[in-house]
Amino acid sequence: MIEEAIRLIGEGQSVKATAATLSVPKSRLDRARKTQPGLDAAMREAAQRYRNRGWNPELLDQAAELLESGTPILTAAKQLHLGSETMHHYRKAHPRLDAALRAVEERRSQRTGD
Repeated sequence: MIEEAIRLIGEGQSVKATAATLSVPKSRLDRARKTQPGLDAAMREAAQRYRNRGWNPELLDQAAELLESGTPILTAAKQLHLGSETMHHYRKAHPRLDAALRAVEERRSQRTGD
């Protein structure tokens, strides 16, 4: 069961769907992950996929491009139909966007004298 769970989760299936496919409660997988490092790693990866489910790298590239050209954060967010919170949320996973946001923050701090 553990090997099959690792395979299914590794193929992109959610932990909940994997538990249903294997006809076991999700809590059984949660308990098993404590003693099965491979299952734990697969479940962590699935959690990361879930957190990044709305992530669109091309859109974030466009956001970084706008910010690099001097467009304010809120203006860039409106143009791309993104929330400014979304840009800040995905900055850790998108190095170019992170660098562009840091540059904007740096310019802002220089203007305000912070």
